Amino acid sequence: MESQPPQVEKSDVNEEKKLIEDKKQRAKKIVTQVFCQLTKGCGREFCTNKDCASNKMKFKDRNLTEKEALKIAIQFVKTMGSDSNKIKLCPSATIPKTIQIEELAQLSEATKEDFEKRFLEVFSSPFTLSFSFLKDREIYLKTDTHNIDFDKLSEFYKIFDAKFDEEERLKLFTTAGENFVDSFKKESKDIEEPWILRSFLINFENPDLMSPSFESIIDRIAYMLESQLNKKNIDSHLKEVLQGSDQEFIMEELKEDMTVHETYKIQSDILVYWLSKLDKERFLDHIRKFQNILSINIFNESFNSENVLEFLDTLESQESRAFIRLLSLLDIYHGANVNKEPEDQINYLEFNNDGFNKEMCLDVDLGGHYEVWVRAMNFCDRNDVPFRKYEVTTFCNYPWLLDTTAKGEIMMTEAKIYMQQMADEELANIFIQGLSSQNPGINNADMIYLQFKVRRDFIIEDTLNNLIREGINLKKQLKVEFEGELGQDEGGVQKEFFQILVRDLFKPEYTMFNYFKDSKLVWFNGETFESNIKFELIGVLMGLAIYNGVILDIHFPVACYKKLLNIEPTLDDIKELDPSTGKSLQYILDCDSPTLQDDLYMTFIYEYEVFGENKTEALKENGANIFVSQENKQEYVELLIDFIFNKSIENQFEAFSRGFHKACGGDALTLFRPEELQKLICGSQKLDFEAMMKETRYDGFEGEEEVLNWFWDILIDEFNEEQQKKFLFFCTGCAKAPVSGLESIGFIIVKNGEDDEKLPC
Repeated sequence: MESQPPQVEKSDVNEEKKLIEDKKQRAKKIVTQVFCQLTKGCGREFCTNKDCASNKMKFKDRNLTEKEALKIAIQFVKTMGSDSNKIKLCPSATIPKTIQIEELAQLSEATKEDFEKRFLEVFSSPFTLSFSFLKDREIYLKTDTHNIDFDKLSEFYKIFDAKFDEEERLKLFTTAGENFVDSFKKESKDIEEPWILRSFLINFENPDLMSPSFESIIDRIAYMLESQLNKKNIDSHLKEVLQGSDQEFIMEELKEDMTVHETYKIQSDILVYWLSKLDKERFLDHIRKFQNILSINIFNESFNSENVLEFLDTLESQESRAFIRLLSLLDIYHGANVNKEPEDQINYLEFNNDGFNKEMCLDVDLGGHYEVWVRAMNFCDRNDVPFRKYEVTTFCNYPWLLDTTAKGEIMMTEAKIYMQQMADEELANIFIQGLSSQNPGINNADMIYLQFKVRRDFIIEDTLNNLIREGINLKKQLKVEFEGELGQDEGGVQKEFFQILVRDLFKPEYTMFNYFKDSKLVWFNGETFESNIKFELIGVLMGLAIYNGVILDIHFPVACYKKLLNIEPTLDDIKELDPSTGKSLQYILDCDSPTLQDDLYMTFIYEYEVFGENKTEALKENGANIFVSQENKQEYVELLIDFIFNKSIENQFEAFSRGFHKACGGDALTLFRPEELQKLICGSQKLDFEAMMKETRYDGFEGEEEVLNWFWDILIDEFNEEQQKKFLFFCTGCAKAPVSGLESIGFIIVKNGEDDEKLPC
């Protein structure tokens, strides 16, 4: 019996035909869309797609014929879904029209309802906002400039301010912000491009951000920026490793995330570059807005500082996350400030937050933050993974936030950790070896402290002999004994030791330093006959002074501290050390005269005095025959700066730096700016006796007695600065204030009996 062919239902045939027809129609629609995109464009005001004719800047097939475009469109449909399909389709969603300069007059006359509508249209869309208020619409996709007309943007905000009260403005920004977040997700493909960062700068220009009411608005913007500059899951992976998870598996995940991170870093770098080009006043205005909100966070009773102290804390509370986002935002601005030209930089103190340093630091375990920070860096070093500050939550990642006092506290914590480690090791040796019982002649204090025994008349020689002892460990607490003198060192003997030693080492007869009369500063003498071991000794002394909390009367310029932190000195450092030379070099750089070479008649030779005799040094090969001109004057200045601060003192400074880092070479040192390191070592020149008076304690007095009023009137109002310094030296052994100010010295006035008991008989 023959088999019959299967019967096909008519309905199935119709359904298959319908599917084929639908597929043809979709293909035709896509072919039409691609064809139109390649020939006419998508019609968007500012298209970012380089495969679209509406992209006025980057369309790659500008000379494409219609026949070629049709062929490409058909091929596009055939290869849809494959890797060979390289054409990007423009989004079909309608994008609101941007606000440009010419519309401002119209908006000024608009009703509140019409203005509100335009505001919400533009500020709800990251795409639209990014292309509003452009200075030059012809270069809308360039990333070497933010291209925002800030003057016109300020004019827009003034119109906005005039039409709505603060409550209305807050409500509008809140609504726009919520829409912005939703649009941010929908426009994710376009948002991969860096020009979207303009939308954040436009929002940051809003003057209302200074108001505490707008705290949530800043946080929302910071949240979106954090998402845009996403660091992915690097922080969570690092935490998992440190918590004891499978390190090998996590390390693979971590390295994959590092690759993703590099993509986002490009946008971060562009944003930093744009911010570095903001004018000084506008840049400072942004910083103060963020600092204001940061202070509100700190003084907010609901803010729990514990949430940002714990290294592995999940930081899930709203207040804590907002706090960290603000720090991250300010960190971007700090990076931009560093990249600015020196004359355009704002003072680094603008990044210190007084509220944090004076209030929150009282409750913050900065030592704990230091330990966490070091652990994370050590982990990254061991696993050959770059350390990134966003990986862990610790205030050490934001050193610009901390003032010198807070950083000094971190450094003292580092010192205590080292000292405790050394003491523990030595005590363990005593216990294991039984030294106490077997060798009663050995002083156990030597095991715990760094003990120096010196003679006053031979203090330099004796100190050097102490330092070259075999097995000496400088990271212990220093105890000093003057030979033949009774007394136990509770800090006073130590201070006197440093004072005498510094005074003697800087005596002119040692010729170790050159003194600059105009600036009253000293610099290393590269022609000295003194051995480098003495320079190393001075470096050791400076390091020991930091770790032992002693202020030194040393007069190095900031350039010295720059070099200790591996920062190259600049012309500003020449101006500080030798004002006349600095002024001359600045004149050369500023002079635009075509006859500069003839006017100067100066070659690449540096003349200086050595022990009363003139000496010359060629700054480059054949320098005596190369004249300074407009073309090479910058090179001349740079070579001269390099010679003065580096080449001429290379051996002496190397020994000095070696000694300093031998005594104080911990990770905490990297948190400091040169100016802060100088202040930590040399103290503060500012003597605020009124602050000291407020913190003074009294023993035997009530604090309101007339004799106390006389005392403070004389000290504050009648003493000149030199007398005040002498008074301070008499009381503390130092004529400068500690970095934390005079209020921190713990000044006490004690009543020594009744007045009539001190009268003569």
